[in-house]
Amino acid sequence: MGLPADLEKAFNLYFQAAKSGHTASAYRTAMCCEVGIGTKRDPAKALQFYRKAASQGDVASMFKLGSDPPKRLRFLIVQGSYYYVVY
Repeated sequence: MGLPADLEKAFNLYFQAAKSGHTASAYRTAMCCEVGIGTKRDPAKALQFYRKAASQGDVASMFKLGSDPPKRLRFLIVQGSYYYVVY
C-alpha cells in the first residue's frame, strides 16, 4: 500500500538539506552513512554529520558521539514519534 520507498532519493534529500544547515537532516544523513541506508556505509562521513548536527544542538547526535559504541542508542521513528531502542 502506498508508494515504494526510494532510499537513495531519501538519502540525497537528507544530504542536501544537511548541507543547507537543517539539523535533523544532518542527523539522519549521519544515520544513513553509519548503517548504509540509501548510500554505501561510510563511518567517517557518519561521524562528520553527527558532529555537524551536535554542533547545531541535536541531542541525539551528542549522545551518539559520547556513548559507548556497543550500547549506542538508536532511534526508531514511527509516524513522527520517537522510540528508543538500546542494544
